[in-house]
Amino acid sequence: MLRGHGILTGDPTGAVQGYTRQCSLMVTVKDLALMAATLANYGVHPVTGEQVVPKTVVRQVLSVMFTCGMYNSAGDWATQVGVPAKSGVGGGIIGAVPGQLGVATFSPRLDGHGNSVRGVELFEQFSDDMGMHVMNVPTVARSALRANYQIGSGDESMRLIQLQGRIRFAGVERVIREIVESPMEGSKVALDVTRVYAVDEVAQSMLLELMRRLRNDGYKVYLIDNDETITNTDALRSMGVKVLTNPAAVTSAESDAERVAEAEAEEAAEAAALEALNALESAKAEQPEASESE
Repeated sequence: MLRGHGILTGDPTGAVQGYTRQCSLMVTVKDLALMAATLANYGVHPVTGEQVVPKTVVRQVLSVMFTCGMYNSAGDWATQVGVPAKSGVGGGIIGAVPGQLGVATFSPRLDGHGNSVRGVELFEQFSDDMGMHVMNVPTVARSALRANYQIGSGDESMRLIQLQGRIRFAGVERVIREIVESPMEGSKVALDVTRVYAVDEVAQSMLLELMRRLRNDGYKVYLIDNDETITNTDALRSMGVKVLTNPAAVTSAESDAERVAEAEAEEAAEAAALEALNALESAKAEQPEASESE
């Protein structure tokens, strides 16, 4: 019938066989929970650490789950529960909150939409009690910026910007706006990301562009990064950004300033040593070569 209406363009036999086999898998609630947790973990199995589903596929799967995974009650589910989920007429429901957790329930009694009655009630309670609704987004734009200090005064003063948490587009946009709107004194800018545990790809690109523009404006830029949070080290090197690391250190405004001062002292010592070496080589080159008679 589906093929006759043009919905299935290929051989319906293969589609029916594949669907029947998938519905015939023997699983437990724990298995379902691991499936949900894998989707919530961007395709990485939470036990083995293996990437079993590509991230792009996970995004598509979760999108379909959120929009139509609960049959004709998908709209009510999206507003009341707000978790990408998929139910089965056998009584199982899996739900995945991206980046947080996967949940599975099983209870055979179904409602009029073909969803587990008790499973739906449990998910509604989970969502209310644990704040699992995907629209309950924290104000990352405010929490990303921990502090913005002006240390010292005059030409040698430094602007210190400390970040924290997970940095996304909104968070880094606030950081950039804070820097643009703050009066910039001195010649140095230090960006401390030691309290940052994750940076999205777009946020990292924006931070790199920020540092590039600061360098182009003539500032010395220092990145305080103990855990290689900013992974594009080639870009940092090409821009001339000095990366400071000290995994054992507890960062503060004072310690950050000390680390920048130590780095400057090291740079000055290296420059002095290089200058002395160049002077010595120049002196040797200027000495006349001994003649054969001598």
